[in-house]
Amino acid sequence: MDLKKLNIEFNHRVWVKPLSKALPVEVGDIGRLTISSRTQRLQLVIKGQLASIECRHLGIEKDIVLQLSRRNSNLVQVVGESTSKEGEQGIELGISFFNGEVIEFGELDISLDGVILGQATKLDFGDNFSDVHQSLLSGCQLLQDDLDPEYFYLPAILGSAALDELNRVHELLKIEKQNQPNDIKESITNDELLDSQQSLVHNMVLLGSGFQLAITEQKNIDFNFLAAKKLVQRVNPAPGFAVRLIRAKLKFTDMDNVVRLQTLASQQMKELAEKEQGYLNVWDKYGDLEGETLLRKARDVAVIECTPDNSIFDPKEKGLEVSVGRDLRKLLKAGDCLELVNPENLPNYLAGPELSWSDYSTEKLVEYQKKKGISPVLNPWGAVAKPSDDGNDVDDQNEGQEKKKSINNKECMAFDPIKILKVNADTLVIDIQDLPDRAYSLVYSMLGDQIQIERRMSARVNIQNGTSAMPNLGVLIEEDGTLLPRNKKPQIKALTSFVKEKIFPKHPPTMMQEKAISVALNTPDIAIIQGPPGTGKTTVITAIIERLNQESAKDKQVTGSILVSGYQHDAVENLMSRLSINNLPAIKFGKRSGQTEASTATAVKIDHWREQTAQRSLDKNPDLKLSQSYLTLERDYRRYLKTPSDGLALQMIKVVKEFISGKTDVPFLSQIDALHEELTQQSSNSVEMLPYVRALRVTEVGFKDDGSARAAMLKTKLQPFFEAGDKEQREILELLTLASIWKASDPLSFLAELKEMKLDLLTRYAPIVQLKTPKVRKDVTRCMKRCLEWIPLNDNRITEQNQVISEYLAHLEGSSKEVHDTIAEYNVVYGATTQQAEGIAIRQAKVEGKGLMRYDTIIVDEAARTSPRDLMIPMVQAENRIILVGDHRQLPHMVDETVIKKMKEMEIVQEGDQSIEEDHLKHSMFQYLFSRLQQLEKQDGIKRTITLDAQFRSHPLLGQFASEQFYQPYGEAYQSPLPAKLFDQQLQGIESKAALWLDVPYSEQTKERRNQAKSRYRVLEAEKIAEQVKIWIDSEQGKDLSFGVISFYKAQVQEVFKALAKYGITEQIETENSKDWVISQDYAMLYDQQGKPLEERLRIGTVDSFQGMEFDVVLLSMVRTQSAREVMLKQVESPKDQQNVFGHLMSKNRLCVSMTRQKKALVVVGDAALVQTALAKQAIPELQAYHQLCCSDELGGLL
Repeated sequence: MDLKKLNIEFNHRVWVKPLSKALPVEVGDIGRLTISSRTQRLQLVIKGQLASIECRHLGIEKDIVLQLSRRNSNLVQVVGESTSKEGEQGIELGISFFNGEVIEFGELDISLDGVILGQATKLDFGDNFSDVHQSLLSGCQLLQDDLDPEYFYLPAILGSAALDELNRVHELLKIEKQNQPNDIKESITNDELLDSQQSLVHNMVLLGSGFQLAITEQKNIDFNFLAAKKLVQRVNPAPGFAVRLIRAKLKFTDMDNVVRLQTLASQQMKELAEKEQGYLNVWDKYGDLEGETLLRKARDVAVIECTPDNSIFDPKEKGLEVSVGRDLRKLLKAGDCLELVNPENLPNYLAGPELSWSDYSTEKLVEYQKKKGISPVLNPWGAVAKPSDDGNDVDDQNEGQEKKKSINNKECMAFDPIKILKVNADTLVIDIQDLPDRAYSLVYSMLGDQIQIERRMSARVNIQNGTSAMPNLGVLIEEDGTLLPRNKKPQIKALTSFVKEKIFPKHPPTMMQEKAISVALNTPDIAIIQGPPGTGKTTVITAIIERLNQESAKDKQVTGSILVSGYQHDAVENLMSRLSINNLPAIKFGKRSGQTEASTATAVKIDHWREQTAQRSLDKNPDLKLSQSYLTLERDYRRYLKTPSDGLALQMIKVVKEFISGKTDVPFLSQIDALHEELTQQSSNSVEMLPYVRALRVTEVGFKDDGSARAAMLKTKLQPFFEAGDKEQREILELLTLASIWKASDPLSFLAELKEMKLDLLTRYAPIVQLKTPKVRKDVTRCMKRCLEWIPLNDNRITEQNQVISEYLAHLEGSSKEVHDTIAEYNVVYGATTQQAEGIAIRQAKVEGKGLMRYDTIIVDEAARTSPRDLMIPMVQAENRIILVGDHRQLPHMVDETVIKKMKEMEIVQEGDQSIEEDHLKHSMFQYLFSRLQQLEKQDGIKRTITLDAQFRSHPLLGQFASEQFYQPYGEAYQSPLPAKLFDQQLQGIESKAALWLDVPYSEQTKERRNQAKSRYRVLEAEKIAEQVKIWIDSEQGKDLSFGVISFYKAQVQEVFKALAKYGITEQIETENSKDWVISQDYAMLYDQQGKPLEERLRIGTVDSFQGMEFDVVLLSMVRTQSAREVMLKQVESPKDQQNVFGHLMSKNRLCVSMTRQKKALVVVGDAALVQTALAKQAIPELQAYHQLCCSDELGGLL
């Protein structure tokens, strides 16, 4: 290609001579100039060669070096060549400089519509898309990158300059149109000036060989894309100041194909929507009825008046008790929220009782799409994206902030829902900390529900309109959908040697695991991996992500290309904790309600990564500590100039003394010593010591809490000043030493003396009132300037390289949010729950708050737990593949039984076992799609589903039991190939055993009971569990094991916490509005030898909180028990009688989860006699079979 054809003028034409060797170049070859960092000579990069050159014209060479030093990019073209009599090669170069450095664009995918193709045809670029595509590529791709041949250097005009250039060309063409043929005249007449509203950075003009191609970012419904706006012949040289050199992987797409795919999908979805029993249609009806129920609840609660006369502060509940004059206990519960409203401007669903849910939800959907920048009729592309400030994402807003809510603070109350703390017969206690100064109106807040519903509806609309990232998603979901044509993708190899070694270091992958990875990587749309417990689902997911990362390594635009999602935070965090892609911690967005940002699993992992990264750097180069100290010294000096203080001056002098320690040739040594002595003397009376003195514990209760630690801290602060002091000062240090080594078994005889010492120190360090603002001391600044100049010149450890690394470490150890955002910017994998996949935080990181989010791949773990309407939220964001991983034999998705009952009453769902609608509602979308994708496999022969067939988590005895009881009846049995010796444990009383039963027989005194919330508990069971856990977890054999305690009932979980508190294993902490049980710090985590957290040491919870988890030993609390006489009176075949006796134990899914969390041993705790009855055989055959296993197998046992 000739630069002249691009109308790019040469800044210089100069003859150069290669210094080292002859270059195999020809006239017309294009390259670049650089400067050697080693020799400072000019270098020519051309045709994959690098050679130092010398200009024959020194004046031009100086100007070239000047341009390069200003970081201006360049292109050169060989315009002539010659050879001297001495045989030296000479090359004449034309050199063009561009404004600024090369701009990295990554992949530049530009859509061409019919108008552009018509313009290209008139310019003889070809008659079809393929020919035009090739002509544009050859005309724009100026210089191939030597390191990555898929990337090229391209000249372009960007931003507002692009707008000006195209409009300038437009005017010139109009002037010259009289001299053009009629068809060109017509083309010029019909072209319009570019819209000045699009004069942002997304405008671009590519300079091709004899043409200009204008590009802007456009919107097609919810689909943002780069599109060619105008193609014209070049008529004048481009203004040099406006041309930039970019590096990009250029690609052109036939936009009509994308639109056609969306249109075909939308048309087919309209036809499928008419099917009453269609999958999505049934869930739409469920959502509508759920919405109507929500509206009815808000209307039944109506308006609650809060006045000074009907309100009183409740110190026990720490909230405002408001008299409502009616019983709202059937409508409201603790945890629900109210919101403040203007009685003259009530929400439309209260002001207009005739408003239907359909109308209300449509209105809210339009508002939501406008707010998120994804409406098909709102906001033309190019509006500057701003962070969302709507405050509607409960889990994302106000991160890390705590507010004391005041009903009189209008600014606060205008946005924040008010939490209900307690519901009484005729009063409500709400989370408000003061009395109202006037009358206020409160209504039931639908904000939390509304956010969830808006996200679900937005996803559903995208599916219906064919505007999801994968336009044919709806067609794939609906049973009668017909597959749309899609481009065939190249096959991806399942595993590489690197991934095998990293992900499967101990045992090679099974054949089915490798097949599962291949199916997921090569699906044209959706893949489902079903995995029974312990079959390595998480391991397979990590391998898939590693392979996707390898495959995308060539692509420069990989930030957040993979989304990992799940129904619960635990599932996402569990998976994200296993990932370390490109040595970066994976980023999860969003947090649990009430959780601070600093306490999230992602924050903890990033903090650990920061510490480890910094430590590795320091270990490799110990001199970095000195560079860090020098960097800190520079910063402290700048801080001193702005906010001077003697304390800061002393801190700087101490650092300097460390640098010059042992050196005798320091010219300012006497000045440093004098300043140090003077400032140290002043510091001994500094108020900076006061916080440590005040923090000293001197009461018995307080000292037992953390008194020794605080005494040790104060001693550390005083020691530099008191160690060489008088007798009194040394006695103070001795007393603090005694206090700092105190143990719980020692007496507190020194407390009185400690209290007296604290009073003396408080008097000594009482602040002296200063009426004048501290001023910068000239002697300090003169000395510090000399130090900062002298140290790097006289200490060879303060190198430029070390300084750069120290700057990096300083940023690394600085703001955690900045580090989080930077890691997110370079991370391949993002994580979020299915709901928070549309949250504020992830939106800001992915699309700066607005627009449809798009990922190459979406992976949903524990997908069988996620309701279809929530699962669709991340699914609509996947462009190339959706990978659902889970097990429909474990915990099911959550549905509101009252809504299903109402649907039956309204005959939306037909009665009977064969009801298609009820089948759609009761079975997870994961299970439904498993069957649907098998149908698609028959249509196109592409494998989309697979079931893993070998478990590696659990002892083979327990693995075989779970397979036989929960999976074999459905033809999904799996193997347990690992030997029993790998799962051996030596806990007291159960050495080498795997299946155990701890019998807690029925008695009138120890039978199950119910709390106020109707949840069941059994005290004796809890006490037996606590006793056993205490023995095992504190033993030498159990110190490195993890333990899980599972119950089907929340009340029993609380009882276990209480029972373990007697042994100090659990404790109750007071939060803002309640008291919560937690695991004591010593029992919370297991750590490796470097102190890195490995896994939970103890978890206590209901079954729902254990899915996806694994522990060495699991204790399962049955709770249910009845007398033999009562059981005998029950009818064996009666489902009602079975439910009355066994309750939640009859849930096959929950029982499956609870009995498959262990690795080494499972201990069922409960009434053994109950599970041996005929009624139990009918209702809970799995538990009866387990008791028989405990009795009969040599690896079983009874406790």
